[in-house]
Amino acid sequence: MAEAAGHIAGVAELDLGREARTGYPEAVYCEGKSAAQVRAIAAALRERGVADGVTLFTRCGDDHRAVLREVLPDAAVDDVARLVVWPAGPPDTTGGGVVVVCAGTSDLPVAREAMLTARHLGRSTELVVDVGVAGLHRVLARLDLLRSARVVVVVAGMDGALASVVAGLVSAPVVAVPTSVGYGAAFEGLAPPAATSRCGEQCESDPEHRNGDSLDRSVGVEQRRVLAGRDVGVVELGDQVQDHGRGRDDRRDGGEPGRTAR
Repeated sequence: MAEAAGHIAGVAELDLGREARTGYPEAVYCEGKSAAQVRAIAAALRERGVADGVTLFTRCGDDHRAVLREVLPDAAVDDVARLVVWPAGPPDTTGGGVVVVCAGTSDLPVAREAMLTARHLGRSTELVVDVGVAGLHRVLARLDLLRSARVVVVVAGMDGALASVVAGLVSAPVVAVPTSVGYGAAFEGLAPPAATSRCGEQCESDPEHRNGDSLDRSVGVEQRRVLAGRDVGVVELGDQVQDHGRGRDDRRDGGEPGRTAR
């Protein structure tokens, strides 16, 4: 069985059948793991081969990336996103496109992680950098691109304003990813989710938000958004985003197709 083949004594139980079972690849969260543990996992995957699909190594520190470059020399390594993907080549793109928008250059690690995750899950992607609300002309200059997307991911620290602005400009689902970036009243990333959680009170088109313990969380977000980006009906798309967002109890009846998840 694939489950037994993924056993690494005292280290991990690799879910080698995850991609076939769920459509998501195996993701190895490296932060908190030693370099030796990551080495053991990478070696087991290399011995297994590429038949089981792509593996994402996320939140890789310098020592993790050094080990992975040694054990998996043909892997794709992105030092900014702290992401390693093996095998390196992304699949052919299918479904709708994903546009990832980040408010500032300091948000780029999380934004690139989101973009690359979507790309290696088979979506076409675009990355828009440094378009925070301090200069709204920067967002408006990308309006055609934003409106062409099937899903928009907004990555922002400091405050939650950018996600609300984008959600008011597009008909596609928008997901807000707060980052632990900022100083003063940003409270090391707590201000953005607090702001986005109030969007339902503030605006007509509010973004789905990844709150509290989801700071900087872009891989899980992208897995869900990629599923939403598949070629499904708009009504089905809305139901899927809502069902996997804040739960059925928080859903609004009679919502307009194509609006952002609430």
